Amino acid sequence: MKITYKIILGFVTNPLLKLKGLAKMICKDDMAQDITSLRHAEDELIVRAHQQEVIVELGHRALANDNLDDLMDAAVTLVANTLGVKFCRILEFLADDNSFLLKAGVGWNKGLVGNSIIQAGKDSQAGYTLLSREPVVVQDIREETRFSCLSILSDHGVISGISVTIGDHGSPYGLLGAHAGTRRNFSENDIKFLQAVSNILAEAIERKKSEERIRESEEKYRNLLETANDLIQSVDMNGSFLYVNRKWLDVLGYTLDEVNKMTFMDVISEDHKPHYAEIFRKICAGEPVGQVETEFLTRYGKIIQVEGNINVQFKNGKFVATQGIFRDITERKQAEEELTERMHHAAVLADVGAALTQSDDLQTVLQSCTDSIVINLKAAFARIWTLNENSNVLELQASSGIYTHFDGSHRRIPVGKSRIGLIALERGPHLTNNVFEDPELGEPEWARQYGLTAFAGHPLVVADKLIGVVALFHYHPLREITLNALSCVADEIAIGIERNNAKERLKEYSRKLKKSNEELEQFAYVASHDLQEPLRKVMTFGDRLKTKYADSLGENGKDYLERMQGAAGRMQTLINDLLSFSRVMTKAQPFVPVDLAAVTREVVTDLEIRIEQTGARIEVDKLEVIDADPLQIRQLLQNLIGNSLKFIKKDGTPVIKVSGKFVNSNGKVPGRHLSDNGSYKITVEDNGIGFEEKYADRIFGVFQRLHGRSEYAGTGIGLSICKKIVVRHNGSITTQSSPGEGAKFIVTLPVKQQEGTANNE
Repeated sequence: MKITYKIILGFVTNPLLKLKGLAKMICKDDMAQDITSLRHAEDELIVRAHQQEVIVELGHRALANDNLDDLMDAAVTLVANTLGVKFCRILEFLADDNSFLLKAGVGWNKGLVGNSIIQAGKDSQAGYTLLSREPVVVQDIREETRFSCLSILSDHGVISGISVTIGDHGSPYGLLGAHAGTRRNFSENDIKFLQAVSNILAEAIERKKSEERIRESEEKYRNLLETANDLIQSVDMNGSFLYVNRKWLDVLGYTLDEVNKMTFMDVISEDHKPHYAEIFRKICAGEPVGQVETEFLTRYGKIIQVEGNINVQFKNGKFVATQGIFRDITERKQAEEELTERMHHAAVLADVGAALTQSDDLQTVLQSCTDSIVINLKAAFARIWTLNENSNVLELQASSGIYTHFDGSHRRIPVGKSRIGLIALERGPHLTNNVFEDPELGEPEWARQYGLTAFAGHPLVVADKLIGVVALFHYHPLREITLNALSCVADEIAIGIERNNAKERLKEYSRKLKKSNEELEQFAYVASHDLQEPLRKVMTFGDRLKTKYADSLGENGKDYLERMQGAAGRMQTLINDLLSFSRVMTKAQPFVPVDLAAVTREVVTDLEIRIEQTGARIEVDKLEVIDADPLQIRQLLQNLIGNSLKFIKKDGTPVIKVSGKFVNSNGKVPGRHLSDNGSYKITVEDNGIGFEEKYADRIFGVFQRLHGRSEYAGTGIGLSICKKIVVRHNGSITTQSSPGEGAKFIVTLPVKQQEGTANNE
């Protein structure tokens, strides 16, 4: 096809040339063969020109009208008409729900636009377009393999379509799509056209957002001055007010008419006038002043503390006005003062708590408490009294500050007398900021002499029991917060005093109990030892009677003699057991390393005859070395193994197992050798008659038996001796059993005994 440059230029500059005019410019010999191509080119240029006109028109609309909804409605209509499709839509991407809203459209059923929600998954054309970031063209949705056809498309008979992203791919607004009900091949120009429309929409949307942000910013700035929490003022070089904001008026209480007749010095407190006048002088001289802190005077005479910055305004190099921005810091100043108070309160609580944990005598501890009250609460002096319950009198225990002496009427105060006694009687706190008008605090002259103003006192009470009173005098008025702090201090002191008293009572009780136990053990030892001699005589003379006079006694006499000798034998066993029980403490030996394996072998040898008589089998596992009293450990193992030999079943072979293992403090078996802080668990287990575990604690008591003497011999002391030995070794003994299933005794002892740690109680 031969077309001159001028023909092409004509098409470009005037796309609406008629076919007739174009044909005249073509060489006659080529017209027949090129007419089809020429018509196609003309159609394409016409379409492209129309698309450009639509783009220009839409661009003008975007600039002329800031209503996005109108612009979107116009866009979908123009796109549908220009591309010759039935359907066009704009989808708004809802990132929170990962879905699209049908924002605008033509061709869709009534009610869908503005309401229909479409999922943004990659299995739809819309979702696929958003993810691919490229225009997506569909010639026939029925043959599409990249995604499926959603119901909204199939319900409308959509076959083909093209969709592009609106806005930046990083944060897109949504999609623009055009769809047809027939199979269609969209051209490259169609794609570019849709992208151009998309760009116009994106720019309009972004411009709208920017305008909204600017509008919001301007609105915020407009409201900033009038709604600011700061006090904003403008003052001219003569000190007259040019402007004050609403907050300034609200806080200071003046009207605009009043402000117009005032100068800035009228709102400065008398104390701060010289300071602020110097600041204003520096400002006029061009000297820096930095942040300003001063006091404003309200219309009602109230002083508020403010801080702020003052900027200077110049015109033609001359000072004309100042702009000051101040904020009310009265509450902050009060909060800072309260915070400082609370810090001091916390410090006194910490000091008192620390003092009460000291091991010093009570008076020294309480003196530390009053010292801390004076230092941290800045009191003139502080005192603590404790109650003497016998005389119902409060006795002074500590005094710090300007008064440290203990003599005078305040040393002993009867409950109910003076302010201190009344606090104790009423068991309630008392606070006054005028000590001169409280007659119960004494003559006012001494208070004036030392400049005292306030008094605070609080009872020391624990569980409704009066312990004493704590009180302080102060140079300045006190607030309720100080009384609350004193209440906390009083609780700590009261608990500390009562704890100290309880500790002293416990010490005294322990001392008496220890003495009583020692006397009791000594008595048992002496009594048992002294009973041995007359008992031996009873048994000796009984044997002589039986030997020499058996025939003369008769049957009744022999029976009586047998009973007497049996009772004497039991008495001797009981005395021997009592001696063994008392010797656990009275004849105790120091702790030394003891080979448990060797001791167990010796015990088994000693019990060899009983083992043979019962036919028992003794199984001993590997045992280790621990710190212990050798004789007592021997007795412990002998009593436990002997106990198992005693309570055997009538049938079967008795089996007694002795084993041991190291354990950690949490009871678990360690992987390697245990440190000196660990324990060793000894287990003596048998297959005897057993017992019900509800008697597990009872069997360790003295003279406690679960069976009669006719069934099993013994005095009921053997296991109590075991318990006493284990306790002396700072260990524990427990048992597990059930009737007919045997018994297991578990002894846990420290591997290493610290020097002087034997439990002799």
